[in-house]
Amino acid sequence: MSDIKELAPDLEEPAFVSWRQVQIEANREEEWQHKLSIWEGLKIYRTAVFWSVVASSCIVQEAYDTLLLGSLFALPAFKEHFGHDAGGTAGYQISASWQAGIQQGANMGSLMGVFLGAFLVDRFGYKYSILGNLILLAPIIALVTFAPNLGALLAGEILCGIPWGVFSTLAEAYASEICPQGLRGYLTTFVNLCWVLGHSIGAGVLRAANNITGKWSYRMPFAVQWVWIPILVPLLVFAPESPYWFDRKGRLENAEKTVRRIAPAAEQDRVQEIVSSLVRTNHFEREVKAGTSFTDCFKGVDRRRTEIR
Repeated sequence: MSDIKELAPDLEEPAFVSWRQVQIEANREEEWQHKLSIWEGLKIYRTAVFWSVVASSCIVQEAYDTLLLGSLFALPAFKEHFGHDAGGTAGYQISASWQAGIQQGANMGSLMGVFLGAFLVDRFGYKYSILGNLILLAPIIALVTFAPNLGALLAGEILCGIPWGVFSTLAEAYASEICPQGLRGYLTTFVNLCWVLGHSIGAGVLRAANNITGKWSYRMPFAVQWVWIPILVPLLVFAPESPYWFDRKGRLENAEKTVRRIAPAAEQDRVQEIVSSLVRTNHFEREVKAGTSFTDCFKGVDRRRTEIR
């Protein structure tokens, strides 16, 4: 049997005697996970549930903006500032090409952010990738709030979309890595609830904006996006990193500390089994990933899988 050192060569002191021990403890943990009820999972992993909800809440911003921008085109002050006088009864209008471009700007940025998130999480982990993009978002919101023309507004929407793309990629993956199997379905789909919350908040803000005259009738809805940053940043500073990420980086001791933190009610033996399970999972993932690349997603059987996704 191969020693755990072969699976995590960066470890100074292997935490397991052999791969056989990892398999036995991982099997025990898997059986325990299948028997774990929802209530027991919430009790044992209450901390993990909290941090999963906090990370997923970043999605509310993206959902808010997708509802916001299309509705702002109807505000008189917005059309007067960014549009041109079409003459007659038409008044100020924004061309259809600019409307389409600005509405798709955030989607363009999100597409870049989805790919960027994969590289960021591999280098910096979930916590600092999400936290860094939240901080980066603050000055970008200022750009869209005080944009002097359509070009600046489009640039701001594209730049805003990049952090949103990172959030949409990492929030759900973070929830799946820190929560038990019985709760993953609920907490990963919590992202959908965040979209609903963002749309609901946007509808309320737009209703309030109708009672405001002048430039702040459209600036205020943009500025509301700042509200999430001072709330989420202080919380995420204390968020735990994914134990799976620690193991992938050969920091098994940190992974065990994180498991104790996200599952404070778990017994000592149970913690060891949870760590064994994540070690085995990462080992299998490395075996599957060996010799593969992005181009393999479009070859053979994997191409069909890519098309379905």
